[in-house]
Amino acid sequence: MMLLSDEAKRDAFTIEEECDLGFLCREVQELFDEMRKEVKARQVLFSRRIALVRARQAMQGDIDDTTVRGELSVGSPSIVPMPKIPRKDTDEYLDLCKWIGIPPDMAKSGAVKFSWTRLQEECAKRIAAGAELPPGISETYSEPTTVFRRRPTPKT
Repeated sequence: MMLLSDEAKRDAFTIEEECDLGFLCREVQELFDEMRKEVKARQVLFSRRIALVRARQAMQGDIDDTTVRGELSVGSPSIVPMPKIPRKDTDEYLDLCKWIGIPPDMAKSGAVKFSWTRLQEECAKRIAAGAELPPGISETYSEPTTVFRRRPTPKT
């Protein structure tokens, strides 16, 4: 890629060649994006399976530590509460937006989008503390997940 950038800066390509190269870069980007989505789907699948298996093993008394240690990584499974987000244009949605500080006209326009991760973290924190959920969120569901970390490489 650096070579292409250097060549482009030196006007080594015709405008037609640059058009084709731009097109090829777009095609490669789309291919990589599809690959990224497929890999992410597999990561989520393994994350959920590990969390469910370890939760079952822990409930049956088969294990004390739910941590999974592979050759390359360490997985920390858990079951986290996920807020059931109200549908847009409902009273519950407007209540949630009001709690966050989003005026009703902005909420209705769709100009603002939630960070679902941050909202989930806030709800999990409130549940752990025994506090009420934010207005507009009346339900949660359990989501099995595993956090993966690279296993430390032993020093030689």
